[in-house]
Formats: sequence, C-alpha cells, structure tokens
Amino acid sequence: MKKLTATILIAAVATLFAFSAAFSVFAETVTVYERKDNVAKDKTYEASEAYTATPPAMGYQDIDGKELTDGNLYAGDLYGTYWHGFYSPKGTPFFATVDLGESTEGLIEFRMQLVNFANSGIDAPTSLEFYVSDDNNEFTKIGTGRPEDGENITFYRLKLKEPVSARYVKALISAPKSGVFVFCSEFEIYNSTAVQKDASEVSEESEYDESEEVSEVSELIDKTEDLNIENYPFAFREGSRFYIQEGFIFGAKPGDTPATLLENLKYIAGVKIQNSDGKELTKGNLYTGCKAVQYSGNKAKNTYTIIIPGDIDGIPGVTDGDAKVIAKAIINEIEPDTLTSAGDINKDGNFSVTDYIAVKLQSMEKIDLYSGYTETAEIWDMKVKKVGDAQYVVNSTASNGKSMSIAFNKKSWGTWNIGTLVVGGLELASGSTDWEYVYRAGSKAGETVWSGGNHGNEILVDLKFYDGLTGEELVFDKSGKEFSVKNLVVAEKTKLHWGDEALTYCDVVRTYTVVGQKVYLRVSYDFTRDCYYALSYTCMFPVPKTLGLYIDFLNDNGTVRTVETLKVGKADYSGKMYNGNPATTCKIYGYEHTEYSFLVSVYTKNDSLDNFKSPEKTFFWDMNQTQNKLYFSKFTGSSTSTKVAAGTHWDTSCSWELVIDNG
Repeated sequence: MKKLTATILIAAVATLFAFSAAFSVFAETVTVYERKDNVAKDKTYEASEAYTATPPAMGYQDIDGKELTDGNLYAGDLYGTYWHGFYSPKGTPFFATVDLGESTEGLIEFRMQLVNFANSGIDAPTSLEFYVSDDNNEFTKIGTGRPEDGENITFYRLKLKEPVSARYVKALISAPKSGVFVFCSEFEIYNSTAVQKDASEVSEESEYDESEEVSEVSELIDKTEDLNIENYPFAFREGSRFYIQEGFIFGAKPGDTPATLLENLKYIAGVKIQNSDGKELTKGNLYTGCKAVQYSGNKAKNTYTIIIPGDIDGIPGVTDGDAKVIAKAIINEIEPDTLTSAGDINKDGNFSVTDYIAVKLQSMEKIDLYSGYTETAEIWDMKVKKVGDAQYVVNSTASNGKSMSIAFNKKSWGTWNIGTLVVGGLELASGSTDWEYVYRAGSKAGETVWSGGNHGNEILVDLKFYDGLTGEELVFDKSGKEFSVKNLVVAEKTKLHWGDEALTYCDVVRTYTVVGQKVYLRVSYDFTRDCYYALSYTCMFPVPKTLGLYIDFLNDNGTVRTVETLKVGKADYSGKMYNGNPATTCKIYGYEHTEYSFLVSVYTKNDSLDNFKSPEKTFFWDMNQTQNKLYFSKFTGSSTSTKVAAGTHWDTSCSWELVIDNG
C-alpha cells in the first residue's frame, strides 16, 4: 500500500512538472511586429534633383515626381522610367523625404530598391540612413539600411524591433561607392501589426536596428564622452571688457549679441546663451537677466547671469521703460535686488533720482553710460605685404619661435580667399579648397548652383586692408612695401550670383581680423533677390591627415564625440562623413607634429547654422587619400528647399585658431 501510494505520488509530481513545463513554455510569449502595408505608396515627397541630361532612349530622364512612391519596382530595364537618378556632382548626401500626410503610428520597416551596376557608372551608396520627423524640421535618426541579397538590384532595408510614429520619413543617401549615380526605383515605408508569438519561434536575426550595426571602421576611434570643463574653462580672453564677479557677467552693453559674448570667451565648448526663461538665445541682443551656461553631459556646470547697467525691464536696450521702472521703485521705496541693481547707476545701494536721470538720458542717447567699457584689441607682431597681383602674405613668428605665414589668394574670377597656413616651412592648412563659405543657391526651387568660396559665381566690389589698432588704411604699391601691424583687418565687399553677373542676389561684406595664430571672419549678407537654398556650408577647414586625423566635436550639450579617420583615405572622394554633430567648436589634431592642433569655432548659431536644423549639422569628411575637411552646414538636402526672401539680413561669425603646445 505504501509502495502504491509512493508510485501514485511520483506520477502525480511528474504530471505536475510536465504541466508546469508546458505552462512555462506557453507563458513565454513575446510581442513581434509584422509588416503590413506600404503606407508610402502614392504619397508626395521631396528629393534631391534627379539627373535628366541623357539621350531620349534613356527612360530615367522622364521624371514626373512620382517615381519613388508609385509602387513600380525594377522590371528588367536598367534605364527605365521607374528610376530616380541621384547624381553625385550635384552634391551629396542625397535625400528623399516622404510626407505620409499625417502622423502615422506603427512604422516598422523602411526599404529602398537600388542598382549596383558600376560598369554603367551606377553604384550602391556607401551608406543609407533613415530619419523620422513630425514637422519636417527636426529629424531623428532611426537606423541604417542594410543591403539584402541581390547581384545588381537590391533593397536597402531597415527593420526595427519597436515601431515608431512619424509624418515625415527621410532617407539620407551617401555618395556612390564608385561611379557618379545612385539609382532608386522605390521608397517603401511599412506599418505593422502587433502579434503575440512563442518566444522559441522568433528569430533574433529577423529584426535589427541601429544598435546592432558594425561600423566599417570599427577598429578606429568613434566615441562620445562628457565634456571635461577643466580642459575648456569658462573664462574671457585677455583684454576683454567682459568679466566675471560672484556669478555675474559684467561689461556687456546694449546692442551686444550672443555672438559678441561668445567671441570674447577663450573657449565656447558646451556654452549656451539663454534668455531669462531658460530658452536658448541665438539671435537678437543680450539684456539683464540673460545667462551664459556651460554644460557637461546635459548638466549645467557653470551658470553666469548677465548684468547691463540701465537695462532692468527684461527687454533688450535701455529705453524709457527702464526709467519708468526706476521711478516706480523710488515712489514705492523698493530697494534694488540682484537683477534690478542694474538700475543703481551710482552704486549707492538705492534707487535715486540720480539713477533715474542717468537712465532717462541714456534712453534718449544724451549720455553714454558705457564710455568706460574699453576693450583691448588682441595683438601680435605681424608684417603684411603684397606679393604680385594675386597674393597678400602675412608674416609673423609663431609661439614656438618658428616663422609663420598665412596668405590671401586671388581667384580667377577676382575675389580673395584665405590661402595656405605655414609654420616653420610646414604646410598646416591648404588654401586649395574653401575655408570661408560656399552656397548651393538658385533663383528657383530645385535649380541650384554653387556660389562663393572656390566655386566662383561671386564678383569683387572692393578689397581694403587696415591697421586694426589705428584704423589706418594700408595702401600697397608695386614696390613691395611691407607694413608692420599688431592687428590686421581685411575688408572685402562682393556680390553673389547664380551664373549671370547681371543678376546678383546678395551683397556681402567679409571682414577678416588676423591676430597671429588666430583668424576671425565676420560676414554680413544683404539679400537683394529672393533665393532658394539647399545644403550649404558657412565655415570650413581643410587639413592634411598627418595633422588632422582626429577630431573632437565639442557639442553644445556638453558632450565630446572623438573620431579617428583613416590614415589613407579613398582616392575617389567617397570617404565617410562623420555628421550629425551639434558642435559650434571642433578641435582637430593629428599623429605627426602633435604639438599642433586647431580650434575652429562658429559664434552665430542662428545665421551660420540655422540652429542645427540640418541633419548633417557639423561634420568631418574623410575627403581623400591625404586630406580631411571640416564643415559647418546650413539648410537641408542637395536640392533647393529653403526660400530666403529679398531684404533678409544675416550676420555670421567664425574663427580658426592654431594652438601650439610649447610644453
């Protein structure tokens, strides 16, 4: 009986375990998202300009603006009408942005059908990235498409593990691996259905996202860390009228802009100017209550409040409104607090009639409360001379005691650009490619040409040199006369056009300030005609790989992305572009002559960078076998999409600085 009972018990336990095991397997279900419908079909889109200059027999020249979403995939004709031909000489990366009409949930898979036929100059791109947005302005990267099996025709596909929602979906397509074309027949975007499945039936390989990618240069450095503010302390340069005292910034005056303050800092890494509500201030004027905040890893590490004497009403400028605030304070016997102390002009700790009169007269421009706000110009012993008809050279001695020179070179169309920087006979940065700016612009949307920089379509109006300390104009003659200066200002007036010199669209004034190892460039633009802009660059910097293999993107959020490029790049200019960095300052350095590094900074985030609305933002291009190049970008895409109206005014400011470690 006991034996029978034990047998029954063992059987029961076995049954229980079997049931539990079965229940356990049944309980291990997961949610998967299966592809459903192509929600991009027949939707409108914007894309880089298609190539159409081909013989009539080539069907891909017949563009109707529906090729990418009409549902027609490759059907055997390499040159059929279903292709949109992206053409690299028109500029890369290419883009295509589909408008789904409304915010659409459950987006899970993204595909583009492409050609790999290098013998015809048509090849797959080096990379294809997907982005989403709800406003067609701020885009978020969701991943990179991977090529599926296919000898000549293949899909670049991104399948997410979790769906996203968006109204706009953008594909950012890099230059072809070889040749000049990237052909695409269709841009497909699929929504999804959530399905519960047994975990054992789900293959991890069936889904992937950006986190699973392996970089083609994964053995090289590409990392992001928090900014070490000890390396980039918040401090004003020597001679600046700005100064810090007990958490406040003094020395500012009405009319100062965020760029004015930033230009006076030694480093702008992680620094944002914010208004009194904590929102970033990138244009307009400073006022009492604004703050300069330095971030490290999205955390505010240093915060300083700006005080402008006479300006106490929270509105830029000293106006009658400020005087009224003081009058009211006097009547109500209100004493100055931290911010309103800006109205205590005589610094006696009270509001008085004397303070009121001073602010009132300042608002009427009868007196100058800021006459004592002197600023010592940056200085360096330099000599400048004209060398022939096509070059000016600025000679000096670098901080390491070696001879240094920087040139201004005349282009064949008449304008002048920064030339080569040389120290001790070593060429540090070439003038063979642009430093200043270059714009994709046109009179009509979709019709752009290059303007400015080394690309021409710019007319010289006037070029003058000045002693930056005395204001005296330096007039050069054929005798080779050399001027000694401590601060050099070069003022160049030009006009931009689209290929017809009779139809200029913008009046430009470039003002360079050269102070030894640092060059500032401040540019004012006045648009005289409506203009349409595509992806353009407001500041650049070319550097040999030996001196510029590495770059630190000093991002505004207080992070630093460090990238190492290839020692020998690709000869066909198809090297990687390390883009998407919200950086107004970059540090560039190499593996030879490691005592040299470069700081390149942009101070006007709105007019220079459009507040980083372009997904490319700031990027470093592994340009060719021997050179890299830094770009600060503005606007979006390689075909025109942004209108700039006649009457628009821009002010941009940037600098290039050679840093020498003499330790």
